[in-house]
Amino acid sequence: MPLADLPAALWRRVASTRRVVSRRRVVLHGIAIETAARSLDPQTRRDLHRGRYQQAKAAQLASKIEPNDTFLDVGAGLGFTALLTASMVGESNVVAVEADPRAAVLARANFALNNRSIELLEAALATPRAEAQDGTVAFYPNAVIGASATSPRAGGTEAIRVPRVDLATLLVDREVTAVNLEAAGHECDIVAGVADFRSVRVLLITIHEQASGYERTVALMRHLFAHRFALDFADSRGREVVFVRMP
Repeated sequence: MPLADLPAALWRRVASTRRVVSRRRVVLHGIAIETAARSLDPQTRRDLHRGRYQQAKAAQLASKIEPNDTFLDVGAGLGFTALLTASMVGESNVVAVEADPRAAVLARANFALNNRSIELLEAALATPRAEAQDGTVAFYPNAVIGASATSPRAGGTEAIRVPRVDLATLLVDREVTAVNLEAAGHECDIVAGVADFRSVRVLLITIHEQASGYERTVALMRHLFAHRFALDFADSRGREVVFVRMP
């Protein structure tokens, strides 16, 4: 059964805390976000001004993140998730990863706006399907920043080369305990390549079932179940799914 068809009663509804500072800036959950960049797509800009941006994710972070966590934010986008988590665990305990150069510029601007020095790796995570070469990977920017990926998509442009990083290595080297993964349909391949989750206790994954397919989505879940992760129905909502590591 597609995740989006799970009973609505399973999902917790939350209201966003939003304040419009100007037509160029909003504040969500105490995090200031610039909205005037030309590379920002209209739908994201509307969601920001209406207080709908990353509602479910903000609630999941509030519920699952602990003060001593080391947080890895994959697909950092505008930097909102990294910034919100930094307010909970401290900026030195947050590492953000973003492959799209345009999004990286926006994230750095928002980090500066909020007086945060969060580490940002401008790189793409390695997957078996990615076109890797000499420590880089092919990346296909999309007209919509959040739809850019390491494989061609409708609305995309010619590939650029970006540095390549490995999720399994990051998890071990940084002793990561909490992960947010937004990979535009490549989340199944990325997670499938990890055999050692070491200290990870919670995974927040945006599932793009339409892009990755039902079978690969099921394979993702089976892989996590095999590594003692359980689906947290209480904090999952729609395609924003939470997995917690069992003792």
